[in-house]
Amino acid sequence: MKINERIKQIRLKKGIKQSYIARKLGKTAGWYCNIENGRRELKAEDAKKNSRNIGNRCKFTFF
Repeated sequence: MKINERIKQIRLKKGIKQSYIARKLGKTAGWYCNIENGRRELKAEDAKKNSRNIGNRCKFTFF
């Protein structure tokens, strides 16, 4: 499973809206939608912030 698919799966499971996460990250809902749909890459710092916002530990390693 790709990172973007996992992020979406966790968010949906927890019942969190894309707009909520986007606001917490200081981004637009469109930006976040593009992340979840794989049209934009999620940078390590944003992944870390996203992880905190959905209440999940960041288990990915970035190089």
